[in-house]
Amino acid sequence: MQDNPPTTLLTWHAHWQSGPTNMARDAALLTWCQQQPHPVWILHTYCWQPATLSVGVHQSQASIQQAVTNLPEDANRSKAVVRRPTGGRAIPHGADISVAIITNHLPTVQAPLAQRYASLTQPLLSALTAIGITIEGYTGADNTAPNAYAAHSLCFSSHTPWDIKDTQGHKIAGCAQTVQKNGILQHGAVFLPNTLPDESLNKPDLSAYQQLAQALTKTTQAQLQSLLGTAITASKFDASDTHWQQTYTEQYQHTANESAELSQLLLQPITP
Repeated sequence: MQDNPPTTLLTWHAHWQSGPTNMARDAALLTWCQQQPHPVWILHTYCWQPATLSVGVHQSQASIQQAVTNLPEDANRSKAVVRRPTGGRAIPHGADISVAIITNHLPTVQAPLAQRYASLTQPLLSALTAIGITIEGYTGADNTAPNAYAAHSLCFSSHTPWDIKDTQGHKIAGCAQTVQKNGILQHGAVFLPNTLPDESLNKPDLSAYQQLAQALTKTTQAQLQSLLGTAITASKFDASDTHWQQTYTEQYQHTANESAELSQLLLQPITP
């Protein structure tokens, strides 16, 4: 009998990068992951500098423009725009911590929508609890109809069943996915309650980021061990891999060009 192929968990805790860099890395990681001969899971965490408005892969120009309008006036003029490879609505990044989970594990890729979200969001739920944040969990059925969510231009102005709320009912994390034939990428944006971001730079507290990243490594590892029934060892992703570097470079050019076009079109200064 042939043994099951080994499963690898790779981590990359990257700190602050630009919007095009963050999104190009995730897109390249998804492509790279699908090309691997064995099951691979990747945990990629990062923050955003400069502050950036990310928009869903299918979000229309009209919806993006509405999102810009709904932001504070000073934010309209300062934030760049980048399109995510995942769905969902617009998110003003800066004070949040972003999480990407990527895998080519076919049972997860091919699972029903609710099962995919439950499986991929559980490590984040567990990590938030581990660092002392009391959460309510999934939001339930209020305002979760697809048409109701699509009517909002900003992710955090609406809810889906897979959002994470604190005990006061405030949405502190939203997730979105893209599913391809042999791989899946889930994005999560986390605005930690009871922490003070660096308002001068619109960045999250570094210690809070490090705590969450470390907790996520442990909870993702535990989730995989429970899911697969075998011990999982975490190791750092090798960003010097030549093939990945080539994929990333190509993806970055596309993402950066589109980001520049969106930013120029939507966020140009308002003429008095």
